[in-house]
Amino acid sequence: MPFGPLAEAEDEEEVSVTFVTIERPPPSLTKEAAIAEEIKKLDAKATSEVELVADPNGMIRPKQMLSGSTLAQGNNQKARLALKEIAADERLEQLCALEAMEQIQVHDKSMAPDLLLSYPFEEVAMKGNQLIARGATFFAKKKWYYLQYECELSTDGKEVSAFAFKIGNPVPRRMWESHNLVEEVIESAEDIERYNDKTRSEHGEAR
Repeated sequence: MPFGPLAEAEDEEEVSVTFVTIERPPPSLTKEAAIAEEIKKLDAKATSEVELVADPNGMIRPKQMLSGSTLAQGNNQKARLALKEIAADERLEQLCALEAMEQIQVHDKSMAPDLLLSYPFEEVAMKGNQLIARGATFFAKKKWYYLQYECELSTDGKEVSAFAFKIGNPVPRRMWESHNLVEEVIESAEDIERYNDKTRSEHGEAR
């Protein structure tokens, strides 16, 4: 799911979140991947610092979840209300994508994502409140990067309770077009809307 640019982690200004659904192109891979059993519930209580712990597989497992505090900001009321109106599986995907954006930014401030897509190289696998995105990408510093992440929501489905991610190498430019990865920088919700329109048009869908 795409999101607009986020503020630097140390910036005291509120971060505005806008949820925009991008139409998927026909999937090139089927949803055969089962939800991994290794997703474990992490302590989601806020701490004074964001602690990042890497496991043997290279997945970074932060102990503090960040999407909840971002959505709690006063200027994100519309985003909070929008989450209440969408289906549970879409809410899971939206919240997990937002968490990914926030955690990447905290992990490496020089790589703050402009846009994140959860499905370009493999369809997202979902089961209940759990999600695995093995074929995700994000756009930062004028490049697309491979990304994997695992995510779990709380029992009530309202917030992220566990998260893990792994940033990969840049996606070769020759692969951008075949995986519907835009070349232009997306800087606002309006840019995302234009990208959405472009995607629908390219795949013969009515606006």
